[in-house]
Amino acid sequence: MLILNPHARDLGGFTVQRLLPAFPTKMIGPFIFFDHFGPIAFAPGEGAD
Repeated sequence: MLILNPHARDLGGFTVQRLLPAFPTKMIGPFIFFDHFGPIAFAPGEGAD
């Protein structure tokens, strides 16, 4: 089993963790990645694009 660790990035108020291919796994598949964020509460009329 291979466990991939996410790369975290702050996007101005919340952190997104993204799994991308990394050494020694150079490819998972074409254009495949996973994002994780939340939970986060937005005020009415606000959100994420």
